[in-house]
Amino acid sequence: MKHSEVKIKIVECNVKTNLVVLQTNSATFTITSKEMVEFLKTASEIKEKKPSKNPILNEIASEILEYLNLTCNRKFPVTDNNLSFISARLSEGEKPELLKQIIDIKSWAWKNDYSMRKYLRPETLFNPTKFQSYKQEVLDVIADPQQFKKYVKAKEDERTGKEYDPLDSGYSQK
Repeated sequence: MKHSEVKIKIVECNVKTNLVVLQTNSATFTITSKEMVEFLKTASEIKEKKPSKNPILNEIASEILEYLNLTCNRKFPVTDNNLSFISARLSEGEKPELLKQIIDIKSWAWKNDYSMRKYLRPETLFNPTKFQSYKQEVLDVIADPQQFKKYVKAKEDERTGKEYDPLDSGYSQK
């Protein structure tokens, strides 16, 4: 679907009546502030789904998508929609390694959880609303890898019902 650009000007915003008056080249209309918020949210989502025009970013985004597919045993096709979320984060200056680390951590956390594994997808992992929290998880692991190892061990013990010894690379009955 092709989107055409429309310039919208806010003419008036009345706090008492909770109304916003908007003007385009061809029309003037009034909406509630709640409708304005929804409009802006939709507009930002449409903008977000534009694929990058930079072929190098698209190539890197394709590699990250392939990494996601391999790591999470998924089969997301290389489409503008799938690449757009990844390309958007890259164009913001995020490093490809960080995006792969997010895939690693969320894959580990979610791939064995039936209700969560469906979220191992580009639109969840690289959506701007959740991305910063996933990035922070990676930074926390980098800052304190020993704490993360303890967390991994506890989760592995919980998942298997056995005590996991990372030094022995084996399990023992609890």
